[in-house]
Amino acid sequence: MRVAIITSHTTPYPTLRSPQYLEYDGIFQNLSLQCEIQLFGSILEKRPYATSQHSYPTTLKLLPSIWRNRLAVACATNYPTDWLLSKLDSFADSLFSSFCINEMKSQCPDVLYSFPHPFDRYPLRVAKELDVPFIIEMWEDYAQFGAVSLKAMGLPDPSIVSHTNRAYRWMADIAGGADSVIVPTAAFLKRLCELGIERSKIRVVPVCVPPSSKSDCGYMRRKHNMKPDEKMVFHVGSASPWHDLATLFRSLRYIKSKILVVISGGIPDLSIPIQDFQNVRVTFTGRVTPAELNGYLSAADICVAPYHFHRPSGFFPAKVIRYMLAGKAIVVTDLLEIREMFKGKSAGILVPQRNPRAFGEAIEHLAKNDEKRSRMGTIAKEIAETSYLTRHHTDHLMKLFKEIS
Repeated sequence: MRVAIITSHTTPYPTLRSPQYLEYDGIFQNLSLQCEIQLFGSILEKRPYATSQHSYPTTLKLLPSIWRNRLAVACATNYPTDWLLSKLDSFADSLFSSFCINEMKSQCPDVLYSFPHPFDRYPLRVAKELDVPFIIEMWEDYAQFGAVSLKAMGLPDPSIVSHTNRAYRWMADIAGGADSVIVPTAAFLKRLCELGIERSKIRVVPVCVPPSSKSDCGYMRRKHNMKPDEKMVFHVGSASPWHDLATLFRSLRYIKSKILVVISGGIPDLSIPIQDFQNVRVTFTGRVTPAELNGYLSAADICVAPYHFHRPSGFFPAKVIRYMLAGKAIVVTDLLEIREMFKGKSAGILVPQRNPRAFGEAIEHLAKNDEKRSRMGTIAKEIAETSYLTRHHTDHLMKLFKEIS
């Protein structure tokens, strides 16, 4: 079987420019053992007028005034600018489609598989031209992620609504044009059904990660001069508004135990006097290597994942899976997607959104209860090892490829 794979960036995955998707290297390697694959990249990042969500932060960095920022993003989400940019996207798509089509025709693929980034429609054109079964994998409700991001930037509600509607139009168009759609959660499946996509063509396949490797936990504890009675609370992820680090920092005042909070990723601009908490130390590591990440996961006593969404986003956070694979007790925001991950078992403590007291009290409870931490970590690891490893994702894909081809 030959599978042509269209990715979302200028070069095939994995790339250092997109480290959050490096786990897909393992999926591609596993697929190559069971079928013949060929990777194609997208020209999305080459477009100076790109209207995808990740172009907004770049725009904001280039413009010094917050009012110019708001104007720039508002123009990118409102008609007629929205219409013009859509036409430019379509023109660029058609140029690159001709290259992809000529290359793929020579390979005679049996299946076309893609996971494009909004608002990239060229895989649909390629699939129609090749006349082969087309499978699209969508990782999250892009409209909801975009809405949270634009709200944090201070955009007015009409602009956010315009952007959200455009994202939903894209989701409906590309999912409707595919022969099969892969989503990570039942919550996302429900959202696509609301957009008019046939239930029979949607498959729920959870996001998966490679097996975690063991590391020397003592090194990280020595690196941060931790005392024997001090517990490490670990968070990995960017300072994106949906990660809600503000709630995590505000929760620290309710912690009485001696805690070292390690934040891996960007440093958020939050005016919270975290240095004033008597028993809590906070350190920011910046971006970490995979080896360092394994070291922190091994050394951590508790892992945390605060989130903030106005509606179910359908996402399936890979970092929570990594926490689970490491066998760690987890404090995480109570979302439908997280409950789905835990499969109804006590794999972590779920707390309401934006509730610092509940978040802090959950951390304090686990810090004082070694037995409960161990029990939760064991349950989480068992769930992850039986459902969320890379080979599980690959098996689901191969089964679908064979069914649809």
